[in-house]
Amino acid sequence: MFIFTTKLNRRKIILIVLAIAVIISAMILASPTRLLYARGRSDEAMAEQAVSKKAGSDKERLTFIKSFGWEVQEEPLEMSEVVIPEEFDEVYTAYNEIQKEQGFDLKRFRGKKCMMYTYKVTNHPSGEKEARANILVYKDKVIGGDVCSLNLDGFMHGFKMPGKEDKDTSAAQETQNKDAEKASAGQDEQKADGIYIEE
Repeated sequence: MFIFTTKLNRRKIILIVLAIAVIISAMILASPTRLLYARGRSDEAMAEQAVSKKAGSDKERLTFIKSFGWEVQEEPLEMSEVVIPEEFDEVYTAYNEIQKEQGFDLKRFRGKKCMMYTYKVTNHPSGEKEARANILVYKDKVIGGDVCSLNLDGFMHGFKMPGKEDKDTSAAQETQNKDAEKASAGQDEQKADGIYIEE
């Protein structure tokens, strides 16, 4: 067994601390995509948390709908009691797929009675005059819903406004590109300073 001893002076301690800092910086700069992905996920989680699912009052239901950019008439056109079936047929299975895409799952509420509130949408991007927003509420919380058209050749989709996802994706991509450029510029500066460590 070998024992190595050395006398540490102030200069050696500073060099060791700098070497550790350079190694940590290199590791961070070597994987900017992982950090950007983690940051994007946390931004997404914060955005999801910002949408309150409280729906015990007209004001809370309107706040929920408007958080997606929809403009609706203040009074619901219809309020009805709905029973989520125990067994899902093809129609309910397809409808539940829309719910899953927006973070809900009606299978958790099989056999339960809930309220459905229907509002007239006045700003659907398609220009549809008969667009409706349906909100399913159980114990004063939103458990699902949709935006749809009453026309025979109509549509049905989740609460997110069509076209908004593309804008959000391009904005996120632009942010990632800028961050990647900054990380690259940081690497170039470190190379110029002579402290860049390549793996």
